[in-house]
Amino acid sequence: MKTNIQNKKQSTTRKVLGGTASVFSFKMAEVVIGFLTNFILITHLNIFDYGLLMLALSVYKIGDTFLDFGVRTLVLVEVAIRVGKKRFEELKRLIRDYVLFVISMGVLLSIILYIASSLLSPHYSFRVVDLVKLASVLIFIKAFQNIFIVMFYGHSKFTSYALVSFIETFSRLILVLILIVALAGGVIDVMIIYVLSTLISMFLMLPSLLAIYSYLKNVKSAQGPSILKKLLFGHGKYVVLTQPVKRLADNIPVWVIQFLSGVESVAIYSVAEKVYIPIRESMSSIESVIIPTMAEEVEKNKKKHVLIFHKSIKLAFFIAVPLSILTIILAPSIFGFLGFDQYYGSIPILQVLSISLIVTALGISQRSAFYSLRAQKYRFYTLLIYLACMIIFGIMLTSLYGPLGMAIACFMAHILLVTVALLILAKLNKDLKFNPRELFRLDQYDRNFLQKLKNKLKN
Repeated sequence: MKTNIQNKKQSTTRKVLGGTASVFSFKMAEVVIGFLTNFILITHLNIFDYGLLMLALSVYKIGDTFLDFGVRTLVLVEVAIRVGKKRFEELKRLIRDYVLFVISMGVLLSIILYIASSLLSPHYSFRVVDLVKLASVLIFIKAFQNIFIVMFYGHSKFTSYALVSFIETFSRLILVLILIVALAGGVIDVMIIYVLSTLISMFLMLPSLLAIYSYLKNVKSAQGPSILKKLLFGHGKYVVLTQPVKRLADNIPVWVIQFLSGVESVAIYSVAEKVYIPIRESMSSIESVIIPTMAEEVEKNKKKHVLIFHKSIKLAFFIAVPLSILTIILAPSIFGFLGFDQYYGSIPILQVLSISLIVTALGISQRSAFYSLRAQKYRFYTLLIYLACMIIFGIMLTSLYGPLGMAIACFMAHILLVTVALLILAKLNKDLKFNPRELFRLDQYDRNFLQKLKNKLKN
């Protein structure tokens, strides 16, 4: 019995570490490819056009908020739970309901945004109108991509999940080299590239999706009321409320900066953010693995659920600290080496954002914990506080310090978000109470992991 328990623990550990390694590897490759792509765009578009592109992508992201209202994250957790419990009839019904829902919303939103672009034509240039039209097409395509993500994520197929994003990023680079560098394209062509790269990714990953779904072909779908509807009007209603708040918080900085400082300042801030976001992906690779894993384990073994929560924070913290320090030190040299003369104002912004990486690490498990405990309403409350602080701090500090002030506001709001979330989780489950001293203590799991890492480095 003891051996079986130990094997199960090792299996869970291998699953988290192995999944993290797989996703992390692809994310690091995306960092390089994405950085090269952005380097080309930054050097081939003028400051105004680059700022305009960032605002156009922000419009898409805000529209994408209402594509499934964040239900995707809820559904992938519920898929993982039903896979773990082998409740395949419910699983098939849930997947079917989600597919119908997200495609319907994709059609509706793309039509609304396309009509809105026509209404803008008398007031804005043709480039702005065309960018909004392309954003509507991108939203429609992303509806189908969400299905891929739910299936791969929910079935813990982390490599397939990572490949969706990797192929999209890689194909975007190839298309940028062709349309922007070779053919001297402009900002409209960049938006077309975003559409095409998403289509290429889905086309290449379609066989993997069909292979995963194959075991459900002969399974009879559960009858009765919609499972998705039940989730939405149960604990899932807070997911619907959370997603718009989260997306607004993510995209509000560029609009505050545009309002107070102009499109060029948007470009200055966005260049720093574009360098920071790929670095931050090292954290999301860990989070992307622990969301479905914690969802499975909370139904099976409460101790493993707690273990994953704390170990994920420790792993993320010791990745974040050196990355943050290196970014702060090397930022001026990087910008100088790349020849970003017109973007030197982005350097202090990047340095401030990089400090936030450590805060992100400390909060790496909070979203997973809220979802696995089905306590999404508390995540909604914390994000609402985060959004309010982002707007208040952002307006105050941006008016004083320009785009750098917005970076400081993001950092301050992020600290508040993580602190409140950790305090709430400690109230919900005392075993999830975060103790900073535990970051610097080695237990048996840590020693085993370090020994395995040492052996691999020797080999």
